[in-house]
Amino acid sequence: MQFAPILDAQKLARKNRATWERVNGKVQELTETGGSVQGVIDLALTRAFDDFLGPFATLFARLKNVALDELPTVAAVPELMGLDIELKATGLKALGGLSSTLGGGVAGIAAGGASLAGVAAFATASTGTAISTLSGAAASSATLAWLGGGSLAAGGGGMAAGTLVLGGIIAAPVAIAFLSYIHIKGKKSYREQMEIKAQLDESEWDVDIQTAKVAHAAKHVDNTATVLNTLTHVGVEQLQSLADLLDRSEDYAAYTPAERSLVAGQAGLATTIAAVIACPLLDQDGRVTALSHDSLKAATLLANRLAA
Repeated sequence: MQFAPILDAQKLARKNRATWERVNGKVQELTETGGSVQGVIDLALTRAFDDFLGPFATLFARLKNVALDELPTVAAVPELMGLDIELKATGLKALGGLSSTLGGGVAGIAAGGASLAGVAAFATASTGTAISTLSGAAASSATLAWLGGGSLAAGGGGMAAGTLVLGGIIAAPVAIAFLSYIHIKGKKSYREQMEIKAQLDESEWDVDIQTAKVAHAAKHVDNTATVLNTLTHVGVEQLQSLADLLDRSEDYAAYTPAERSLVAGQAGLATTIAAVIACPLLDQDGRVTALSHDSLKAATLLANRLAA
């Protein structure tokens, strides 16, 4: 009479082991998805800073008799009207800080240099504290604080923080964290196996919810990276015309309407990229923010127009 419950417990233990392996497999897939998406957006950010924003800021530092916020960027790039006002202001402020950092006759930008300067500029624009005025551990802490979610004028963490949130929501449920095959096998009674089954079922339900959330977030992050890459590519192609103009004259006051339009167009493109970077992609629960949705829409319209 005692054999039936034991056999039932052993049978349930095998099923629980299969469920445990399946759930762990799903968690591993989520982790790989998060890592892959993080790599894609990291590369897009690095390209944006090093290939376009850095060189543009260095060139713009040479321009005399005009400031970034004085340019008719909206007229040149009407898609800017689709951006949040505070977010656009943060992007402009960051560009100004980047121009000051990289300007002044800098002959070139070392690999990754614009990325580091860009993070500092965006952090300063967001928090009001110039990281460049800090040193040592204080500077490192300030930079990492922004990367980890320093507050932006637009609210919440920047893009870097938003993508890190994606990694944060990809965590094994509590039941999976302490359960192991040895633990499952060690529980001999049917009641204990039923308790494990309930924990595993709850964990799988949780992982399935995370999977849907991560899939939506990952698609948004990937789309953002794609648009950033497109805008960066277009910007790089246009940089030479700005450089040629500056070689002829660095006095904005002496420019023709067409030349002023060229400068405004480049600045508008840079502002759009900066605003997208400054925008929090995801909230603390890993959901796409409304602000990021609107910013991506505006940036996509610009990318489609310029790439046509």
